[in-house]
Amino acid sequence: MNLVPSSNDIDDVVVVGYGRQKKGSVIGAISTVAINDIKAPVAKTSNNLAGQLAGVVSVQRSGEPGAGSTFWIRGINTFGEAKSPLILVDGIERDLDLVNVDDIKEMSILKDASATAIYGVRGANGVVMITARDGEVGKPRVSLSVEGGLVSPTKVPSMLNSVQFANMYNQAAGRKYYDDDVIERYRNGSDPDLYPNVDWLGELYKNHSWNEKVNLSVSGGGDIAKYYISGSFYNEDGLFAVDNMKNYDTSLAYQRYNFRSNVDVQIFPHTKLNINLETSFERKNEPGGDTKKVWEYALSTAPNAFPLFYSDGSLAGPGSNQVNPYNELTQSGYKEKSWNTATSTVNLVQDFGSWITPGLTANVKVAFDAQNHQSLERTKQPPQHMALGRDDDGNLIFGEPTVVGQETLTYKEYASGQRSFYVGGRHQLRPHVRQAYRRSPFPLPAVAEELHRHEEYAE
Repeated sequence: MNLVPSSNDIDDVVVVGYGRQKKGSVIGAISTVAINDIKAPVAKTSNNLAGQLAGVVSVQRSGEPGAGSTFWIRGINTFGEAKSPLILVDGIERDLDLVNVDDIKEMSILKDASATAIYGVRGANGVVMITARDGEVGKPRVSLSVEGGLVSPTKVPSMLNSVQFANMYNQAAGRKYYDDDVIERYRNGSDPDLYPNVDWLGELYKNHSWNEKVNLSVSGGGDIAKYYISGSFYNEDGLFAVDNMKNYDTSLAYQRYNFRSNVDVQIFPHTKLNINLETSFERKNEPGGDTKKVWEYALSTAPNAFPLFYSDGSLAGPGSNQVNPYNELTQSGYKEKSWNTATSTVNLVQDFGSWITPGLTANVKVAFDAQNHQSLERTKQPPQHMALGRDDDGNLIFGEPTVVGQETLTYKEYASGQRSFYVGGRHQLRPHVRQAYRRSPFPLPAVAEELHRHEEYAE
């Protein structure tokens, strides 16, 4: 087998901090991401970066629907809270997870100091540069993709049943804390109210759930105007079990809608206008209890502590020393959260090549972003009991409620938001023209000026 040299790679174009270069002329540590490699039916783009690039460490700390990942480029390089890389979408600092992966045209990751020097201290943790897709000259092109995925736990530990727990407890105590008759009742399941045998992980979690993603885009245009329009929908169900007897939804679910419109207009022969508009709407439904502690409760609760709920419909609960994770998950109300984000970028490029000198251009960019967050919480702490035994008729005997609680749902609403306004401009020469002017008595260095304003509010 003979090796054949190829020079295609060095001719590839790479997005750098000050424009684009051929890959062969790049001296900094810059990696490009193949967009097809990070396309998958997941909620956030950051979840797909793991294992795709050398030097990029990605950690997803939560398996809940809609959760993103935290990632670092070549480790953590700064102290304090600002440890994340700088994310630039079409030249504007934005959240990576706000961008639909199907709308990405190019993605470059700047790793070392020589590549990120143009950004100063803001680039200390690396820079991720994203360029959104734009229209192509030609007839309208319609693209439709439908994807689906299966979500399941990576690994679920095997827990002891009540019989195994009782036998091991007796061995650890050095005496028969649980009599043989009690252990036999655990084994035969003759009275699950007083002698429960609960697989908490099996009862609180589903074996799998589904997600689906639909993306539709249209692009085209002519010599004067080009356009790219897209819309997508993503839905994911969580792995938590639900109580279908409730008149409200306690499931853990996430939905997201994305819309984008990119238009390029050649206003004059040497003047180009680009308008990018994007909006996303996210909605998440959660149980009313603390979902972050359900896993902890499920692992720490003994299988014979109390039943999931009693056969007469009463909720089982030990009181203040322990929590019934089933009540926390399905009997404590619900929460609804929503996020709406709108981003807009207007970019004007003027070519002065025919007036002053070839290669001289000026760029003025204006961006406005707005994000609103609403949260509705309808929660409660339900009444709970512990059975003491049975009467002569076989009915359960209860003492005082271990948790008094209430049946009505509380009401709490919260809203917050933030707005960002950006104005920037720069003029520069193309690299080959810049070399010529370095030898002239009138150098024209590239400069950049910007104004960034950020506001937040809460209600």
